[in-house]
Amino acid sequence: TRNADGRCTVWDADSGEVVSEFGQRWGHVFFLSPALRELSGNIAVFPDGDRVLTWGRDWVAAVWSASSGECLAWLRGHQEPICAAKVFANGSRLATGGADATAIVWDSACGAVLAVVHVERPVMSLAVLSNGERLAVVGSFGYASVWDVKSGRRVSVLTQTHTWPLYLGIEALLPGDTLLTVLGSKATVWNTTSGVVLAHLSSHSRETQGYVVAPGGDVVVTCGVDWVAVWD
Repeated sequence: TRNADGRCTVWDADSGEVVSEFGQRWGHVFFLSPALRELSGNIAVFPDGDRVLTWGRDWVAAVWSASSGECLAWLRGHQEPICAAKVFANGSRLATGGADATAIVWDSACGAVLAVVHVERPVMSLAVLSNGERLAVVGSFGYASVWDVKSGRRVSVLTQTHTWPLYLGIEALLPGDTLLTVLGSKATVWNTTSGVVLAHLSSHSRETQGYVVAPGGDVVVTCGVDWVAVWD
């Protein structure tokens, strides 16, 4: 768990005892954008279960040992708050996206920068595609796009809106070129190579409040203020 000042606590699920505590404390920071207030400051667990990634409003991400609380790597490279991050499936790399309109791919062991992709708009959410060869991002005002990590070039644009959705999310599905975007009340499944819509999952009357994708990638659950929907 992570509290309001940026500190993380790892708990033993059986006993309820504290295993470790770590993280950087934040000072008082103002955000003009409601989206940045919501998205800045989060955690992700590595596949090995013993490392934790933290990121947020201090412009720095960090990799921690969940068992000891030791910081294993500091990830410094963004010029504005980090709004999104994803750990690659094998845990060897991770990607961060920031309000500085960049997505950075890192070596998760040593914290070295492997690639920097300039994505034109502040990154609100991101997903890893094609075994890490591509990144999909949702930028400000719902601008979703796919980028090639090696060349830094944009592969496709998936959608573009001119309003500010209250919830922004993006998640890779299976097969590897399939993507879910959640913008406002709209949930959409895309083929990222062609940019073609494969399915519309929208059924909520107002903005989506949350979503989760099953490990196999074939079931999606969305939650609105009206109801919870389970999708094939």
